[in-house]
Amino acid sequence: SRSIVVFDFNHWPHDSVPDSTANVVDLVVAAESAQRSAIGPMVVHSAGAGGRTGCVIAVIEQMRMYSRMYSVHPFESVVALRQARADTVRTSQQYIFVHKAIVMVIMRNTGM
Repeated sequence: SRSIVVFDFNHWPHDSVPDSTANVVDLVVAAESAQRSAIGPMVVHSAGAGGRTGCVIAVIEQMRMYSRMYSVHPFESVVALRQARADTVRTSQQYIFVHKAIVMVIMRNTGM
């Protein structure tokens, strides 16, 4: 048997972005915290399995990068995701949202 922790985020419109980055950053931080004690990989999925999924994965990757190196490269992250799956981070609005979420992560980590 295996324990599975599920985080369900229902307030992200398809092909759009939530009103605020705070709830998504809270979700990512909680998932990362749960992952530290988990055995096995983290799985991220949305109904369309593209735009929203890619945004969350990009934020997770950049949050991890920031915690290791105190730098971020969201453009490179999104490019790599799009090479693996063309429709990830589907809209410019979603791409901007990724940047805003990463800024919020950094601000929280620096106490701003």
